[in-house]
Amino acid sequence: MRRFGYRIDENHRVIKSAFDDLGFSVMTTAKVGAGVPDLVVAKFGKTIAVEIKTEDGALNDDQIKFMETWLGRYRVVRSIGDVVTLENELREEIEGD
Repeated sequence: MRRFGYRIDENHRVIKSAFDDLGFSVMTTAKVGAGVPDLVVAKFGKTIAVEIKTEDGALNDDQIKFMETWLGRYRVVRSIGDVVTLENELREEIEGD
């Protein structure tokens, strides 16, 4: 049986906290491995798969495959600023509806 390793980036805790602080529902999926993103977050009725990377971190082959085949929303987040940007984009979407 193939075992999938996982590694949590150093900024994971800070970014997860930013999502929590902004009122997102947050599910940590980092231990799943095999390219599955680190978090699944939701707000305003919108759900996004989130891969956390450091500023210079790159997606690995499994993560790229997941991103390319995932039929839902997917976002790479590197900073608290990216979290705020995502929230603003979601807010604009619902205000435009």
